[in-house]
Amino acid sequence: MTKRLITIIIKIIIIAIIIQTICIPTSNALSSLDDVLSSGENFISEGKNQGSAINSTDLQAISDVTYNVLLALGVVATVIVGAVLGIKLMWGSVEQQSKAKEALPPFIISAIVIFGAFGIWKLCVMIFSQL
Repeated sequence: MTKRLITIIIKIIIIAIIIQTICIPTSNALSSLDDVLSSGENFISEGKNQGSAINSTDLQAISDVTYNVLLALGVVATVIVGAVLGIKLMWGSVEQQSKAKEALPPFIISAIVIFGAFGIWKLCVMIFSQL
């Protein structure tokens, strides 16, 4: 019964993909060279008229939020993995202790990479914000 259900689901997915492929337009190309040139000129003039489209305060706020969230996730992951390795080293069997000792150098290297990457990111943000 489950094999029949799986084949029905696969057939439904294949039919949905075929219908989606048929219904979606395949090309949004412009019809002539004049359309291409005028679209390019319109794009350039819009860019010149807007001036600076990047708001530095919004970009700084987004960067700070992203930095803090990713740093917190990195710290949490590092602490959890370190705690698991520590528990295996303290209370594990001889086999678990040897596996934990083998996992220690990659753990230390990954922690250095995580915190080094965040340090480099913060350093770059500080340097480039002064330019």
